[in-house]
Amino acid sequence: MKNNDFILKIVAKLEEKGIKTCFDKLKKKLEKDPAKINTILDTSGTAPKEVSAANEAHINSMRALSRLGASLKDQMSQAAQSFKQWLSVSSGVMLLISKAKNAVTELKDINSILTEIGKTANQLSKSDLEKLGMSAFSTASKYGRKAPDYLTGIQEMYRAGYENAEDLAELSTLAQSAGDMEADLANDYLIATDAAYKLKGNTKALNEVLDGQNHISIRNSLSMKDLAEATKIAASQSASSGIAVDKATAAMGTMIAATGQGGDVAARAWKGILMNIRQVEGEVEDGEIIDAESLSKYEKACEELGVSLKEVKNGVHSLRDPMQILKELSEAYTALDESDARRANLISAVGEKYRGNQLNALLENWSLYEKMLKDYAEGDGSAMEEAMNSANNWEGSMNRLGNTFTKVVNNIVKSDSVIAGANGLNGLLSVVDKLTSKLGSFGTISTIGSGYAGAKGLGLTNYVTITS
Repeated sequence: MKNNDFILKIVAKLEEKGIKTCFDKLKKKLEKDPAKINTILDTSGTAPKEVSAANEAHINSMRALSRLGASLKDQMSQAAQSFKQWLSVSSGVMLLISKAKNAVTELKDINSILTEIGKTANQLSKSDLEKLGMSAFSTASKYGRKAPDYLTGIQEMYRAGYENAEDLAELSTLAQSAGDMEADLANDYLIATDAAYKLKGNTKALNEVLDGQNHISIRNSLSMKDLAEATKIAASQSASSGIAVDKATAAMGTMIAATGQGGDVAARAWKGILMNIRQVEGEVEDGEIIDAESLSKYEKACEELGVSLKEVKNGVHSLRDPMQILKELSEAYTALDESDARRANLISAVGEKYRGNQLNALLENWSLYEKMLKDYAEGDGSAMEEAMNSANNWEGSMNRLGNTFTKVVNNIVKSDSVIAGANGLNGLLSVVDKLTSKLGSFGTISTIGSGYAGAKGLGLTNYVTITS
């Protein structure tokens, strides 16, 4: 409520209760004996500056109209000070309770994750799980993430059958921090990449993929989440088509950058493009079937541009390298006038509805593809650098603080001092309860103190209740 409305409501309340007459009498007494003003008014600034300054202006204007007694200023100051103290104490306690409640909830989540890990990793003893739970706080804090983010990684890596689950989980936490992605995406992305390229859980090799892709995202204003999503979806098709992860990343990154569409859209289109180039029949998104007829149509459209999908080596027909085919298609496609039917035929043949726009983006931006290949090669260490930046920003710092608080709560819960801590908190709440019971409801402040005493001494037995 604004100060103007607040003061006017007080005045209206006083008039309703017939107290105005008492204040008029008090005003006359004070005018006859000005010295009494200093004994009644508290000018020490007990109320907050902004409240005192605002109230002073309104009180003076009301007094000039003979509508307000001088002692109300003292009561207003006392009320403001009491309210300020109530807010300070209660807010602090409520914040502590809220944080403790959140910490306990997080500890329950951690316990559930550890239980699931124990079911999968039979080799871990109860003691091992407890140590794992405690180390999760420091490992997650290193990257500015929450402990459950790291533990979820361990859980998923054990489920996927990795023996070095903790190392892979830390790499997942690094990916989460560097790429600003959720734990589920980071875990799925690493597992899919590892499986597609048969890296056998090699964290060094996976880190190189993360570095290269992260560097592409930084250099080309792309979202690492989009690249991770695209890799998760298309890694298997890329690998089976003989395309290295750097080239697949650069191709999908080019499509994402040129079209402005997400990683999932680019990845599904990339899978369909590769199936056409490799002449692979099968089902793609939305139930569409790539059959022999459609493959033949695509091969013919490529040949119209002077590009062959096959070659003869030692008298044997074999499929050519997909990236070389795409490079040649780019050169031929961009050399044609935009209205040339051969361009339209290629886009139609690849699946205009689902993949045409993405193929067009890649062919028309082949120089961007080559730039991204170079960016990928220069990405060594970029993910860790980005993760450290994230770990030290506002969110990362708050996550570290949250980990520390949760760990402290965990230590208390596991110790004999929990009863003493609960009793201490209960005692503090009792003090707040006494204070709030005197103040009444949140919207009502019953003023007490020198203003009331001064008024009573002058024959004014009522005290003022301010209802906001």
